[in-house]
Amino acid sequence: MKFGVTTITSGIRCKRWNSLQTGSASKSRHITGKAADIAGAFTKTNAARNRVKAFWYTLSGANFCYHGTKNMGNAVHCDVR
Repeated sequence: MKFGVTTITSGIRCKRWNSLQTGSASKSRHITGKAADIAGAFTKTNAARNRVKAFWYTLSGANFCYHGTKNMGNAVHCDVR
């Protein structure tokens, strides 16, 4: 799957910054550098975000992927084992 220009809207976070993010889990994988929220022209619609999610689960090492929460906007959360 070709994504084109990708923006990381949230990458690695310190515990303090993570605690200030609405809806973030206290044990977020962002804290350990194993998660990123990504966005781009390829995430503009719900159907497009579902395609990114489906693709994510085909990758070796993929752990969890979601989108559609109130604070995510068009971003897709992807994390690894």
